[in-house]
Amino acid sequence: MAGRELLERFRPASAPGAVARVGVPADTTQDAEVLAVLSALTATVNEANAVREQAHQTARKVLDEVTRQVRAIESAARLDAEEARATAAAQAREAGRREAERLLAEAEEQAAALRARADRDLPGVVDELLAALRETVVGPSAEVTG
Repeated sequence: MAGRELLERFRPASAPGAVARVGVPADTTQDAEVLAVLSALTATVNEANAVREQAHQTARKVLDEVTRQVRAIESAARLDAEEARATAAAQAREAGRREAERLLAEAEEQAAALRARADRDLPGVVDELLAALRETVVGPSAEVTG
């Protein structure tokens, strides 16, 4: 019967016959029911809006806190990166200094070896040069007395 009663609401307002406006008769008995449901929903809608606003505020607070944390992490990372670069540069300088010291020590050893060889070989070379000079100036068989 409920379906039939629902369809009764949509009967034409005027009798069949000449053309007339068609409409639905006003049903004031159901207006009160609808208004009661709507008023009950109004409180629920208001509560939902309040919950939604609270959720937005909470989300903003969380986003602000996360943004603050991200900035703190970025700042710490920049400091760590600068410290790491400084440490790497110091290590590179130290490695370069050690390599320069090693090369200098190697060069000094080579120079000392050359000096020792020169000290060892110089008397013989001087004797050879003097002999060649004597031979050129005095002659092959003459001996210079000193």
